[in-house]
Amino acid sequence: MSFGFFLDFSEKHFSPDHDISEKIKLRLGLFVYYLGFLSLLTGVATFGFLNHDFSQRVKGVLKNQANNLRSVQSHSLFLVTSTGGLFLTLMFVLFYSGKASFLTPLYIEDGLWESLTAGGLAIAAFFMGKSALSLKKVRNRLSTLSFVSIFAFYVIVTMFFFALAMEEISWGQRIFGWQTPSFWASVNEQNETSIHNISFLANVFDILQLLTATILIPILLSAWLKIARPQNTRYLLVLPEPAMLVLAVLIGAAALTFQGELLEELMALFFVLYSMRILKYINSQNNALAQNKIK
Repeated sequence: MSFGFFLDFSEKHFSPDHDISEKIKLRLGLFVYYLGFLSLLTGVATFGFLNHDFSQRVKGVLKNQANNLRSVQSHSLFLVTSTGGLFLTLMFVLFYSGKASFLTPLYIEDGLWESLTAGGLAIAAFFMGKSALSLKKVRNRLSTLSFVSIFAFYVIVTMFFFALAMEEISWGQRIFGWQTPSFWASVNEQNETSIHNISFLANVFDILQLLTATILIPILLSAWLKIARPQNTRYLLVLPEPAMLVLAVLIGAAALTFQGELLEELMALFFVLYSMRILKYINSQNNALAQNKIK
């Protein structure tokens, strides 16, 4: 199947005016390359099975994750992240292909999805901040360096999530309605008090999206393959669950095709569930330590 056939099919079934601009063709081309990249990544991993140590490591990780997915918690996380991500992606494609105009109230400026995205990022920031304050509960299971490093990581991530949430509401401008300062209005494409719409930073954010698409999944996979010890506290306090891989793939696809709105929605879902898992893990370890003391 050629790329031309793919473009013809997309023009016929997904373009409202049956005409795809050169910009959209570029994005579709990047998406096809992204699928090729995932296939290449899978192929390289397959060659790794020729090495006995690598093969045993992968088998160990897959066995542990298979056992985890049988638990209610991991199974539910896999279903929520996968179905939630696919649902958001499907809704986005239907609306912007002109197939579902009734979804307009969801996608208008300050509509439901934007509000939920901002709220989700704020919740994620709260959970990560609480995780930073709760980290002392598992202090005795970490070295001093690990404790300080993870605490610093939590603080940085908390500020990052909070900044993303504030960007979604233009740092409160959309709520309180203040006038955009003249300098800010002159460089901001939407005449708002926000950073991600500054015109001369557009290329920077495009590069960040490409980096998100190309490094998120390899990092997620390689980190878990390298660990091969799922009970390592340091890694479990930082890494996302492998059950979130489908959502990570969708985030990569949205980032590589520069679908900013969809990317924000998917990342908000990812960050909320990631931060919830971190906080829940800290609390579970604290409860386990308390039970051991009682025994």
